Amino acid sequence: MKGFLTNTPGVMFLAVFSLIFFIAGCATVTTSYTVFHEDDRFKALVSRHAEMAAEYEKKDDLRKALLSWEIVNDLRPDDGKVLSQIIYLKSQIQKTASDHYNKGVEYFHNNSMKAALREFLLALSLNPDHKEALDYVKYKMNWDGFIVYEVKKGDTAKGIAQKVFNDSSKDFLIAYFNDLDKEARLAPGMTIVLPSLKAIQVAPETAPSDEEPAAYINVKQETRKARDYLGAKKYKQAASAAEKILEYDPVNKDAMDIKNASYYEMGIMLRIEKKYTEALAAFSNVDPDYRDAKYITDFLRNIDKNKSRAAEHYMSGVNYYVNQNLDKAIKEWEITLILDPNHPNARKDIENARSFLEKLNKIK
Repeated sequence: MKGFLTNTPGVMFLAVFSLIFFIAGCATVTTSYTVFHEDDRFKALVSRHAEMAAEYEKKDDLRKALLSWEIVNDLRPDDGKVLSQIIYLKSQIQKTASDHYNKGVEYFHNNSMKAALREFLLALSLNPDHKEALDYVKYKMNWDGFIVYEVKKGDTAKGIAQKVFNDSSKDFLIAYFNDLDKEARLAPGMTIVLPSLKAIQVAPETAPSDEEPAAYINVKQETRKARDYLGAKKYKQAASAAEKILEYDPVNKDAMDIKNASYYEMGIMLRIEKKYTEALAAFSNVDPDYRDAKYITDFLRNIDKNKSRAAEHYMSGVNYYVNQNLDKAIKEWEITLILDPNHPNARKDIENARSFLEKLNKIK
């Protein structure tokens, strides 16, 4: 067998050729298999960051959405749609930051410093380079007992608390005074406001004593919850959530709008059900300038007054009826129905009185 293979050049050539072909084929298959999996993983990575970007957009977290789209753009630099989305988000961030800044200026001039601070910090969280907002926070606002801190690279809430208060356990103050989630990440360049150590020491009774102040609420989260209730037509819950925000921030426009809309819709439903007193109570919580609230409130007040007057005429009719003065009784009850068309007894009493009159006339 050995001699045969050695002494047959054609067979030897075929064996060597087959071996080379087999090795080359294996290499090709292996390479193709590896490339397929790398491409699959690449697509999954792009898809994951695109989904994250879309989710952040739904939550109005424009900065994180932009960061996610920029990652997608790095992975797919030739995708025109991604680039367009990045340009759009940047313009939206600039616009939203400007809107918050303008609101802050308005609150500032109305001497609503807490609301002004919130708007300026929201502007700076979107655009850390917003010079005008930074100027207001640092130089124009009255910071008696407060300090302004610019977040540095590598800063954490506990690290800042240790640096500012010499106590890392006071990290909750960062969330409390800057309207942030407790788990929110602090980005370099971000401007935050904190009470000075002196202010905390001078007035310990007003400083939060537990891990988090009882009065602290996340305004964004509560506003989103209130809007969801309103959209689901759960008007009582929406009004309650809005009022909770207004207790914390009395000039919050979003909460005011939700409160007005909730009580307005409750009032309309009660009016349709002819529960006029309850409807009037609901509309008493609506700003008079909201839609046609003033007109409806006046209308309901007139109904309420008319009901009182109707009750008086009805009782007068009863007195006439008892004294057998049926004609006057009928006239009083007719006035009752004019003032209150839904009076429960007047219509039936008129029918009974007329029937009784007919019988009397027949006897006569």
